[in-house]
Amino acid sequence: MAKAPNAFGAFFPMEEGKTAVENMADEQQNLLDERALAEATSDPAARIEALRREMRRGGQAFYLHNRVESIDGCAGKLREFLPDARIAVAHGKMTEEQLSRIWQGLVDQEIDILVCTTIIETGVDVPNCNTLIIEDADRMGLSQLYQLRGRVGRST
Repeated sequence: MAKAPNAFGAFFPMEEGKTAVENMADEQQNLLDERALAEATSDPAARIEALRREMRRGGQAFYLHNRVESIDGCAGKLREFLPDARIAVAHGKMTEEQLSRIWQGLVDQEIDILVCTTIIETGVDVPNCNTLIIEDADRMGLSQLYQLRGRVGRST
């Protein structure tokens, strides 16, 4: 299979019988599909359903709310919609001891949903955490989002 550079200079496989322009059009459609998914998940009901689905399968989730002033309120709203969920909060203004207890609870699967700030960028691996919901992702840079994405789906 031949390869051609995409818009970012990386190479992607070209399908047999298609021109480079047709392949780029397919790639553009994939980007549009991802944007549609991002718009759909900005709906609070879709977020709650994604969290419910993750809990039903026995997994854990990160819910990124990157404002310390209102993070407890966000966690409270999630508790209203998900009364059976074990929800904890983590942010950079907490003490090292508090954060350590929360991380340990997450690793030990005592927490279903961690409502947090970007503090998770450099956290420990949580193999059972496969869902990440980011509020206001448009306020973050691409490299930061890529780093955050690396926190989920790391099961062995």
